[in-house]
Amino acid sequence: MTQKPNFLLFITDQHRADWLGCAGHPVVRTPNIDAIAAKGTRFEDFHVALPVCMPNRASLMTGRMPSVHGLRHNGCLLSERANTFVDVLAAGGYATASFGKSHLQPFTDSPPLRKEDHVERLVPEAWKSDTGKYTKEEPASFDKPSDAPFETPYYGFQHVEMATSHGDQCGGQYGQWFRETVPNWQELHDPANELAHDYTCPQAYRTPIPEDKYPTAWVADKAISYLEERKAGGDPFFAFVSFPDPHHPFNPPGKYWDMYDPNDFDVDLPYDAHQNPTPPMQHETKMWETGEEPAIPQFAFRASDQHVREAKALTAGMITMIDDHIGRVIDALKAS
Repeated sequence: MTQKPNFLLFITDQHRADWLGCAGHPVVRTPNIDAIAAKGTRFEDFHVALPVCMPNRASLMTGRMPSVHGLRHNGCLLSERANTFVDVLAAGGYATASFGKSHLQPFTDSPPLRKEDHVERLVPEAWKSDTGKYTKEEPASFDKPSDAPFETPYYGFQHVEMATSHGDQCGGQYGQWFRETVPNWQELHDPANELAHDYTCPQAYRTPIPEDKYPTAWVADKAISYLEERKAGGDPFFAFVSFPDPHHPFNPPGKYWDMYDPNDFDVDLPYDAHQNPTPPMQHETKMWETGEEPAIPQFAFRASDQHVREAKALTAGMITMIDDHIGRVIDALKAS
């Protein structure tokens, strides 16, 4: 009988496909990802299902377009009635585990958007309204102690260690762990206590969180622990290792903050090069000129050339940190 293979799937958040060494980026260093690419296959003509986060994650899980699975924008949800490829693997005898960012349900306090809330159609939808309570990723779900089990299966995953949100503001089970294991967690978690720096880019602040306490390290640690537990054998496994970075805010910890020099990055398309800026671009420019702050801290902003260079350098730092921890997970996989 042929032995079933194990699967280890890495995913990063808001990461340009060409920001990898193996994709030819002239500055960013990703030796561990490059090594995987050198032994495998790179897809160079691969396209997203929708240019925001949640619909693509749902498409990855279901193999369906957003128009079919129903999660068409951030803030919506993937019905728990949806059949995912992880469900299929679990039914086929696989042990399934998810580490890091899931984002198949809203992770803010705002109630989820549902199709019938904002769309009226003469033709009925293919799916009936799902009135279930989709609160598993919301902050209130993680106010309990970390030893309280996460309810599974979760879209086919039998084991879940979740990090919600982005940067050093991640919550979920990571947030539970951070609050319970780091004595001065409130000080480290407050952007007002950022370390000194000379960057001017909005949404760039120098986090005081140590490298080994940052979400990227935590996700890798959890994946490594799982792989070590699998050494004893048993069912084949599928492990989903999902890093919340390099999504903004731009705050790589420790040595990754100044690992790259902003002056090494070009501004490919300055704002002034746009002869007919789109209405959203004009709106952001007006806010920039008047000093108006975005309604939500992570909203888009009008960036100067220097802001662009700084954001690129910090994003590169986050990517290299991810690459370093992918190397750790690969080493653990080889050892198992």
